[in-house]
Amino acid sequence: MPAVLARNSTTMRTLGYFAVVILLAFAPAALADSVQFTINSSVQVSGGSPNDNYWGDYSTAPDAYGTRTSVNANVPSALGESTFSNISFFLPAGSVVTSATMNLILPVGPITGTGSLSIAPETLPPPDPNGIHFAPTFDSETSIFSILDVSLQSAGSSSIADGNFFPNSPIINGNEVSTGTWYLDFLLHGEVIGTINTPAYNWDGYIEGDGQATLPYSVQIDVDYTVVPEPPTFIFFGTAIAMAGFLYLGRHKRSGSLAI
Repeated sequence: MPAVLARNSTTMRTLGYFAVVILLAFAPAALADSVQFTINSSVQVSGGSPNDNYWGDYSTAPDAYGTRTSVNANVPSALGESTFSNISFFLPAGSVVTSATMNLILPVGPITGTGSLSIAPETLPPPDPNGIHFAPTFDSETSIFSILDVSLQSAGSSSIADGNFFPNSPIINGNEVSTGTWYLDFLLHGEVIGTINTPAYNWDGYIEGDGQATLPYSVQIDVDYTVVPEPPTFIFFGTAIAMAGFLYLGRHKRSGSLAI
């Protein structure tokens, strides 16, 4: 009979250990994860050629038609101003953020828009003042802009940062991730290019241009986080540990090796 009891006790302990292993195996640990959130926006850019240092020019020989098929006017400075309003999103409940970055993503190359060309006020005298002369006319005007600089300022702050990135991380409040509100200034330069509609005759003068374009940009947020197990999971762990302790105490009491 004692042998049967011993076998039953051994069997129960074995089943108990097996149950503990099963409980611990299926108890979920903290999970690491990441998310990338991208917000697309845009700003309207406009600029023009302000003086004869930057205007394009067009000239012909006396009593001759022009042979050029296109003309361009330089645009040394174009400005786009934008307000990026606060946007927030939520991570899973119980998340703990381990790292977070927020960047401004800009176009890689120049942006193309619309434009207009016209005769500048400081038109030079024609090559032959006594002859008949007329200026060229244009069509199919296109503006091309490249970004020179970006300035960022957060709402409520007096400091301004230059560069195509946000100078800080997103705002973390528990499991909420927010961008905050930002004021963005884009400085660009470029040119307005137009096709000659009517060539000039016996004419020499400056060409001025104005251009507009839509500058797309994105705010990209990358967040790494871990999800802490919820209370039921801790209860699950506690049950497994308590069972392991009970089996341990029971074994040592029977063997007389438990020290108090």
